[in-house]
Parts: sequence; structure tokens; C-alpha cells
Amino acid sequence: MTASDTRSTAAALREHDADLMVLDLGLPDGNGLDLLRGVRAGRHLPVIILTG
Repeated sequence: MTASDTRSTAAALREHDADLMVLDLGLPDGNGLDLLRGVRAGRHLPVIILTG
């Protein structure tokens, strides 16, 4: 699955079980690190971080 911003990423993670997340820190509507903190607060999910 793919998501292009923090809102759609959060929704996708609520609806689907993910095994891995590839995260770009430069999201158009928020900070990727804040999104990562929120994801990690709720569960253990391996994350590969990319940034420009």
C-alpha cells in the first residue's frame, strides 16, 4: 500500500497490518519524524527512513 501524506498514512496503518514502512521525512503536510513517533508509540513496526 502507499500513502503520500501523514493523514493518509495514519489511515492506512489503522486499516491494514503492515510488516514494514518506508518513510520519507519530507511529507507535504507534516513532519515525518512526528509521524514516526506516533507509529512507534502504538506498536513495533520496522521503518526504513528516506529523505532528500
